[in-house]
Amino acid sequence: MDEAAGNGLGQQARRSLLQLIFVSTGALLWGFALLQFDNDNTLLAWLEIAVGGLLVWSAWHLRRVRWLTPWIYAYLLPTFCFQIYIMLMPAASATAFVWVYMVPMLAYLLLGGKAGLLLSLPFMLLAVVLWYAGGQVLREQMEWGVLVAMLQYVPRFFMPIRDIAERFTTIQIAMASSERIFELLDAEPEPMGGSKSRGNQPLRGEIEFRQVWFAYEAQDWVLRDVSFRVAPGESVAVVGATGAGKSTIVNLLCRFYEVQRGAILVDGQDIRDVTRRSLAGQMSMVLQEPFLFSGSVSDNIKYNHPDTSDEQMIEAAKAVGAHEFIMGLEDGYESYLHERGVNLSVGQRQLLSFARAIVSNPRILILDEATASIDSRTEKIIQESLKTVLRGRTAVVIAHRLSTVIDSDEILVLDDGRVVERGNHVSLLVLEGTYAAMWARQQEALEARVALERAGELGSLQDELDGGATEPAE
Repeated sequence: MDEAAGNGLGQQARRSLLQLIFVSTGALLWGFALLQFDNDNTLLAWLEIAVGGLLVWSAWHLRRVRWLTPWIYAYLLPTFCFQIYIMLMPAASATAFVWVYMVPMLAYLLLGGKAGLLLSLPFMLLAVVLWYAGGQVLREQMEWGVLVAMLQYVPRFFMPIRDIAERFTTIQIAMASSERIFELLDAEPEPMGGSKSRGNQPLRGEIEFRQVWFAYEAQDWVLRDVSFRVAPGESVAVVGATGAGKSTIVNLLCRFYEVQRGAILVDGQDIRDVTRRSLAGQMSMVLQEPFLFSGSVSDNIKYNHPDTSDEQMIEAAKAVGAHEFIMGLEDGYESYLHERGVNLSVGQRQLLSFARAIVSNPRILILDEATASIDSRTEKIIQESLKTVLRGRTAVVIAHRLSTVIDSDEILVLDDGRVVERGNHVSLLVLEGTYAAMWARQQEALEARVALERAGELGSLQDELDGGATEPAE
């Protein structure tokens, strides 16, 4: 929206509205010209035809001009003058009063702000007309009912124009949304990958990235020559600043996207050669924001695995430390959960998502910022549970809190899509590089938070003591 528009419509909207006004006004003048021919007003008829043709021609040439303001003034100013002339005529019709209210609104929509307001000032002369009509009433040359009816009905003529203006933005939003919907409906289905299926053959869990390059947009590389290997049963953590490419590694491993260069292998086989279904059947993922469906606790844990027995479900819940709070619910595992699990805390929802992830006994477990949104107490519960859960499973952990990955077999540090450091927690601290700097910053923030919490507790205790000391004796 430019300065000329102010609080009015944007450039494209003004152009569209002005084109509609030009065409409709031109067509109206042609209709009046036919009436003029019937009344033998030939000169006026041809003048109306010429002006109408000029307006229609101008409407189709608005796309060729950069600035619309001269065109707007070229239409509005003569129209304003004509309407003022009509108002001051003794035999002014009701149609004139409709235009009295409509044209200022068009000026505001097309020009906006001060320009629209100033251009509408001449219509303040309407007050003069009303004053004149009031004098006619006092002189008993006009009935009060006529004046009152005029004042009441004129705004009603304007209401449709006002409604159109109010709904214009809604229409524009709806059109933009519909374009996105139809674009999605018309999109070609993504290829499902190779025709090979692993069937019931279990994975060993070996993961290897070989010189992987990936970009969401052409040549805007998010990952640059990333290579690493995770042995079966080991855990690898990926850390780095926001936008470094951590979540992209997960997206590629799950085949939400395909690599542009390099290859990703699972058990020595390129994941592009197998079907997504057979690969996903032996992987589980836990995200930062867990999603729970409306239904029972057991339905959510067994989701996508309906053949899971109650014993397996309870074992999974116990493994992640969720069994205790589930049994504390009103109906235990049959307790009803609302959409997104809003009747549970964030930590409880995350524990259920962990139980759902391991109930199928996956060989590869992916944790994408899985503990970022939970409190410290729940995080400790999950960390203790993960030692049991990850035993014998290959794990890829995306983490922001470095305290959650200190036990990982290997830690990869990403920076601008490249692996700049790798090693375990101790070796990376000794290196005194990017990881060590991140660890130092987080420890400082943790110490500051603990100090503030302690200060708050001491302050609350002091307030209680002060309150007790000042309490009046009975």
